[in-house]
Amino acid sequence: MRYFALFLISVMAFFNLSCDEVFAPKIPFEEQNFVYASIKGDSLKQIITVARSYDVEGFNPKSNSSAPEIPGCIVEVKQAGVTYRFRDTLIERTDTSRYGNKMAAYVSTELVPQQNADLQLKVTLPGGKVLSSITRVPPKLFIKKSVFAIGYDRGKTLGGSYTLTWDAPDLYLYVPKLEIFYTRDDIPGTHTVEVPSRYRVVNKQVEIIYPQIGINRWMTFDYAAIDSTLKKISDGIEEKSTFRILRAEVRLLVYDTNLAKYYSSVNGYLDRYSVRLDENVFTNINGGLGVFGAYMLTKEILLFDLDYVASFGYRVR
Repeated sequence: MRYFALFLISVMAFFNLSCDEVFAPKIPFEEQNFVYASIKGDSLKQIITVARSYDVEGFNPKSNSSAPEIPGCIVEVKQAGVTYRFRDTLIERTDTSRYGNKMAAYVSTELVPQQNADLQLKVTLPGGKVLSSITRVPPKLFIKKSVFAIGYDRGKTLGGSYTLTWDAPDLYLYVPKLEIFYTRDDIPGTHTVEVPSRYRVVNKQVEIIYPQIGINRWMTFDYAAIDSTLKKISDGIEEKSTFRILRAEVRLLVYDTNLAKYYSSVNGYLDRYSVRLDENVFTNINGGLGVFGAYMLTKEILLFDLDYVASFGYRVR
């Protein structure tokens, strides 16, 4: 997922930037331990990374050739009275420019996070030092729709939009996405296309704007953007009836308070929920640095108004 990938990049940058900047050779070196754990509500595979800071000779932090990840730890997460011990293993490294193809990590395929559950993390380092943290899994959310079917009110206005809203009891970070599912007679299988939230014109050029990661508890899609997405499905094909619109689907990743605060501290959201940029990067790891959080996936099927779909020449369901 686009925003999820960006989120992971910023998280992994935490290890590199924190080590490189805080432990520059001009100040005394003090080793610190880091934990990154984002418990995934849409996966059966959980991964936790434990790492240490490093010192280098000279002024180039990239001269370090020893991988910062720490193997040999005991990593446990407790949920509802049950303790899940993560397996000490090697996984593929996304950036192989410095440390090779594999990295030490801790993996569980047994921990399935439950909405609103409290999670307790305990990491025992090889030397006996303990790092710990707690978090709470976000709930699955009830999504309210501006109309019961996409396009139902399209004929009543030349503009207008389709809006989804939700209520949440706490500070969360949201990653929204809306997709249209369809089939076509000439190519087997189900196809998808993502719907932008709107278009805007900048310097006489049209820009496509997709839903943004943020703390807003709503997402709005201009009907002009929905219309355009539906039209593009059959661009260049005269026989529109060979296409069948199945449904739309909204996917909403809900990151908990800890991940929301961490993200804002490294990406600069300046609002009442944010950690200021002149403060240290957010951490909730006792005995070290890093972040322990969780996210939950809310997914819901959305229907199209039959007449609206037919106006493009498509079949319905």
